[in-house]
Parts: sequence; C-alpha cells; structure tokens
Amino acid sequence: MNTQTEKHLTDIISVLVSSDDLNKEKDFILGKIRMAFLCEQPVCKTPGFDLFKYVSKDKIRPNLMGVYHDGGYKVATDSRLLVAVEEQYDESFEGKILSKTGEFIEWRYPSWRSVLPDVSNHKTIDINLEKVEDIAKRAKARKKAGLALNDALIKVGEVFLRLDYMQKLCSFMKAYKTNTIYYTDENRCIRVISGNNTAILMPSINTARTLEYYDYETEQLIEAGK
Repeated sequence: MNTQTEKHLTDIISVLVSSDDLNKEKDFILGKIRMAFLCEQPVCKTPGFDLFKYVSKDKIRPNLMGVYHDGGYKVATDSRLLVAVEEQYDESFEGKILSKTGEFIEWRYPSWRSVLPDVSNHKTIDINLEKVEDIAKRAKARKKAGLALNDALIKVGEVFLRLDYMQKLCSFMKAYKTNTIYYTDENRCIRVISGNNTAILMPSINTARTLEYYDYETEQLIEAGK
C-alpha cells in the first residue's frame, strides 16, 4: 500500500470513529475510497514498462520526480530523456503529477509538447535492440575493469548518446514495438514514435571527438580523438 492510499484510508477511519451522522459524510467517504483505489492502480498499463523509471531523482526539481497527466497522456522525464504514452486515466488526475509514493506533487510541469521536434524532414535509422544491449554489456565489463575513461557513449547515425540512456530508450521501443529512430545531426535530440506514443533523448556533445565512444554500426569502441 502506498502512502497516499494509506492517507485516504486513515481519513476514512477518522470520520467513521468521530462522526455522529455518517450519512452526512457519505460523499466524503466514497470519494476517499475511490481515490485510495485509484492510487493503487499501476501507473502504466503496458506490461513490463514502468514510467517511474523515467522520472528524475533530483530533489532540486521535484516537478520532474513524478508522472504528469496531461490531455490523455502520461509523461515522465528527467530532462535528458522524455517519454509520453497515451493512456486513459481518471479525470481527477488531469493536470497533476503523481509521485512514486502515490502522492500528488504540487508543482508546475514543463511544457513537454513544445520540445517534441517535427520529424517530417528527419533521417531515420532502424535499431537492433539486442545489438545495443550487447554493446552495453561490453561497456559495463570495461567499466568494471577500470578501463572506461568516461560514461559510455554510443554513436547512432550522427548522434552521440549516453549508452545507459540509450538502453532506457530501447526499453520504451521494445514495450511499444518500434525500432525506428528519427534524427538530424549530432547537436539535436533524437525522437521515437509509436502510434501516439513518443520519446525524445537529448544528445551528448562530442563534436571534437574528445571522448571515446561505441559506434553502433560497427559495434567497435572508438578511441578519443578519432
């Protein structure tokens, strides 16, 4: 039971104990029971996909620490990776940010639609998700051995991306059954679209090739400066 559910049920018990006329409190009690039930529902109905893995852990930006409900979409971002999935939810959640503990975060959410790029003139590349995972395993082993010089990067098309974030994006792609990435150049975000669901990932700047990286096409580790 999450904390918000516990709070609703505690309120109900308090009324039952203290009220002399339960009929007057009927609407309040029913409302609390309804909210307790809603707060126990999974935040995302897609099997194996957890939107809370995409929210921020940075307490300096509390508005990004929960899932935002906006116009039929559930949105999660940590400012580098954003995912927006189209799902039905109770109207009482509209415009609200739900935390992992089931509480609503009283904060203003950023205008997420304004950062979605128009992909009509973008290039595309189809991604082999298993290939990305294999590269990630090699990078993890290299880091464990103390050989990594920086957070692992992967070059996809012309864009450099944090490999750990690319893995999270691949989880979204797997859940929503797509392999296509839209991109323009190495300084702009990439976008994934599956039906009405979408995700964007910001690039890691490596214009001068000062950081080593994995090349998606060849699967090779490219040394810094090359």
